[in-house]
Amino acid sequence: ATPLNRSAAQLALRWLLDADPEGAGVDCALFGAKKPHQVEDNAGALTWTMPQSVVSLLADCEATD
Repeated sequence: ATPLNRSAAQLALRWLLDADPEGAGVDCALFGAKKPHQVEDNAGALTWTMPQSVVSLLADCEATD
């Protein structure tokens, strides 16, 4: 998250939205927050698109044998 200048929450939410380019998976990401700054941080996930290189890297991390 740090090299992208994004929080861990933003990275996780963006991953949910960008990880499946064919659109067969997640249609929307619902997120909860208890404090106003958490809402603002989570909303920041909607202002960018994850680079394909990061999507691929994370996809490799989630793959299991």
